[in-house]
Amino acid sequence: MEENRFRISGTIEKKLSIKDISASFRKQEFIVNIESFDYKGEPKEEYVKFQCVQNTVTTLGGINEGDKVSIEYKLTGRIWENKETGKPMYFTNLDVIDISVIDAATGKSTLGDVTRPGEVLSMDGKSNDILSGG
Repeated sequence: MEENRFRISGTIEKKLSIKDISASFRKQEFIVNIESFDYKGEPKEEYVKFQCVQNTVTTLGGINEGDKVSIEYKLTGRIWENKETGKPMYFTNLDVIDISVIDAATGKSTLGDVTRPGEVLSMDGKSNDILSGG
């Protein structure tokens, strides 16, 4: 896996419309609900916006709101100069490389075995829940 590649799982909260930004650039943004924990260890929901650009827009076709998914993505960023103020503005995006639906009924994924949030596999392949100390 490349250095600037990450993987996360969550539930599709909302799919936004495909936008044709120009004749040669299109994107579709979507919101993912990611289960997390606050500083006290209490469950907390995070809502994170990802985007599919160009050819990856088609990967969202068979994915619906409410589907649990595994997303491989990369961080991208750019600088844009505001012509009115002359000041630079910085943009950060989470660009989807691949997205797969996880079958919640069986706990299986199109990717194979996927760990639950807070779960780490030890070197012997056994599951250890880092949140409960097990």
